[in-house]
Amino acid sequence: MTTVELPTRRRASRSDRVPETPLWRLALTSFAPPGRRARLDRWLRRLPLGLVLAVQAVCALRLDNSAFQDEALYIHTGRLLINSWMGGEGPYGRPETYFSGAPQLYPVWAAVLDGVGGLHLVRAFSMLCMLSATVAVAWTADTLVKGRARRAPRIGPGLLAAMVFALSASVLFLTHFATFDAPSFALIAWAMALMTWSSVRRTSLLWSGLVGAACALAVFLKYSSAIDVPFVLALGPAAAWTARRRGSLARAVVATTTCVCIIAASILTWARPLLDGLRFTTTGRSATVPESSLSLVEDVLRWDGIPLLLILMGLVLMVRGQPLVAAVLGLGALAAPAYQIHLGESVSLHKHVVLGLVLGAPLAGAGLSRLTTRAMGTVGACVLVWGAFLLAVPQSEAMFRTWPDTTVLARQLTYSTRAMPWIRMVGDNPEPLEYAMQGSTHAWQWTATYDNSFYYKGLSGVDAYRRALKDNYFQLVFFDGSHPISASLLPELKAYGFKETSVVSTPYTNHAWHIYQRFDHLSTGS
Repeated sequence: MTTVELPTRRRASRSDRVPETPLWRLALTSFAPPGRRARLDRWLRRLPLGLVLAVQAVCALRLDNSAFQDEALYIHTGRLLINSWMGGEGPYGRPETYFSGAPQLYPVWAAVLDGVGGLHLVRAFSMLCMLSATVAVAWTADTLVKGRARRAPRIGPGLLAAMVFALSASVLFLTHFATFDAPSFALIAWAMALMTWSSVRRTSLLWSGLVGAACALAVFLKYSSAIDVPFVLALGPAAAWTARRRGSLARAVVATTTCVCIIAASILTWARPLLDGLRFTTTGRSATVPESSLSLVEDVLRWDGIPLLLILMGLVLMVRGQPLVAAVLGLGALAAPAYQIHLGESVSLHKHVVLGLVLGAPLAGAGLSRLTTRAMGTVGACVLVWGAFLLAVPQSEAMFRTWPDTTVLARQLTYSTRAMPWIRMVGDNPEPLEYAMQGSTHAWQWTATYDNSFYYKGLSGVDAYRRALKDNYFQLVFFDGSHPISASLLPELKAYGFKETSVVSTPYTNHAWHIYQRFDHLSTGS
C-alpha cells in the first residue's frame, strides 16, 4: 500500500516575510546594465521618500509673508548679541529671562544666516531641519516594523509615516518658519530614530551618548521639548523588548545620564541665567489669552485632524503586537498638545502639535502599513493620506497669513526715520519693524504697548504712556488697536498734539495701522 504524505503547514520565517521587489522597480532597473542594476535599485528605493520631501519643500516654499513677531525678535536679538560681544549695542533688557529657548544658540545662528541671505535663508534652514525630521520619522517607523510583518505591505511603514508627518498643516507651516522650533524638533526626531535603531541593532553605547546629547541640545533650543525627552529615552527599551534584544536598559541609562549631565553642567555654568526664562515661558507659564479646552481641541482637529486620526488608528493596530512601543509613542504624541490645552493657551499650540506628530507619525505609519497588506486597505490608506494633504495645503496657507504683512508699514516708517533719525516710536508689535529697519534705527528708539513693558516717571500701564506722549517723549506712533493700551490711546492722540499722517492696510486682511506724528517742539524730544 502506497502512502501519500500530505503537505504540512509551517510557520512563515523571517525570510518568507521579505517583501518582493515592486514591479515598477524591476521595470526601471531592467534598462540598466546588469552590473549597475543593484546600485540603481538602491536609489530607486529612496525615490518615494524623496518625492515626499520634494512635495513638503514645494508646499512650504509657497508660504510667504513678512517676518512674524517671533522670527523678527529672535533674529534681531541674535544680531544685537553679536554686536554686544564685539563691544557694540546690545539687546534691550535680558532676553534670557523671557525667551523660551537659550538666546545664545538659535538667535545667534539665525542672525548669522540673516546677515548672509536674509530672512529667506533663515527660513531655508528651518526647512532643512524639518525635511531631516521627516527622514528620521520614516527611519523610526521602518526600524520598528522591520521583520515583524507576516505579509509584505504594499507601501512601507517609513514612507507612510513620512507622508503623515510631512503632509500635515502644522508641519508645513513650521517647515518655512524661522524660529528655534524646527531645529529643536529635528533633534528630537533624530534622537528618537537613533535610540530605536541602536537598541534594536545592539550597536555601540556611543550612539546612546549621542542620543542624550541631542536631547539636551533640543531642550536648550526650546525648553518645552523636554516634555517628550522621557518618551524618546523609553522608546529604546520598549522597541528592544519587543524585538527580544538584550542590553537596551544599559543604552537607556547611558542616554539618560548623558542628557542629565549636560543639562546639569550647563545650568551650573553658562545656562544659570536661563532658569528665569524657563520659569516664565514654560514651567510657570499662564495663558495670555485663556481659551476653553473645547475650542483648543477644535483648533487642533481643524489643523491636523486626519493625521491625528491616523495616529489613533496606528495605536489601536499596534497595541496587540507591540504594546510597549504603542504606549510610549501614543503618550508621547499626546503629551505636548495636551499639556498646552490643559493650560488653556492657544499661542504656539500648532507648534506643540508638531512635537506630538514627531512621535505619533511612526505609529501611524506602522498601523497604515498593516492595512496595505490587502488591496482595499491600500486604497483606504492612500485616500486618507491624500485627504490629509488636500486639507493641509490651504490650512497651512491660512496659518501663515494670521499675522499682518508689515512691508508697507516698514517703508512708511523708514521715510520718517530718515527725516528725523533720532525720534522715538511707540507702536503695537514693533519687533518686525525693528528687524526690517535694523540698519537705520537703534533699540532705544522702539517701545511696545505690552502690559508692564514701559515705565515713565514712576508710572506704569496706560498712565505711563499718556504722560510720555504729553511730554513729547514719543514723536511717532503706529497703532492698530490690537492691544488694550493702544485701543485706549488712539482717540486721545490728537489731544497730545499728534496728527494722523497715513493709514496702512495689509493686502490679505482688513488689518490697518494708524500712523501719527508730532511735528511741534521737536527739539524737546532729542
